[in-house]
Amino acid sequence: RHRTAGDTSIPFPAPMTRGKPVKLPDDYKGKVGMLDFLATWCVPGIAELPNVIENYSRFHDKGFEILGISLDREKFDEKLAAFTKENKMSWPQVYDGKYWSARVAQLYAVEAIPFMLIVDGDPGEILAANVRGPGLRIALQKALATTHPARGTTGPATRRRRPRAG
Repeated sequence: RHRTAGDTSIPFPAPMTRGKPVKLPDDYKGKVGMLDFLATWCVPGIAELPNVIENYSRFHDKGFEILGISLDREKFDEKLAAFTKENKMSWPQVYDGKYWSARVAQLYAVEAIPFMLIVDGDPGEILAANVRGPGLRIALQKALATTHPARGTTGPATRRRRPRAG
């Protein structure tokens, strides 16, 4: 079944396109992470990229990280690398070339892309599932303010009030 808000993320190690393998949630302790399942051929995912990039730029220094999970086919590693560079996707990508049978996509029962999960890296709890458009910014503001208040954004939607003494 699909994982959704309130569920615990499924831990996994996975090979990245560059660098060492990644381990979720271990490598995201103290962060809010987003698993972003997509592919270079996914038209709705490509359409959502400007929003994802804007939110990454806005919240990265507050503790937000993205881990891309590619559902591209075998022998697409060079195309994926060019695609991520061209689209200024500076976050790491997991790619095994297994298309819809990609290991991490199977772990999370992904049936359609783009599919996104926002995860608190400390307990590994899924905070939001499949949020896109304006909902992504709102979900990230809430996640950062709730899990990491010192790094969260301030404003009417996220400001915490101190209890009144008395």
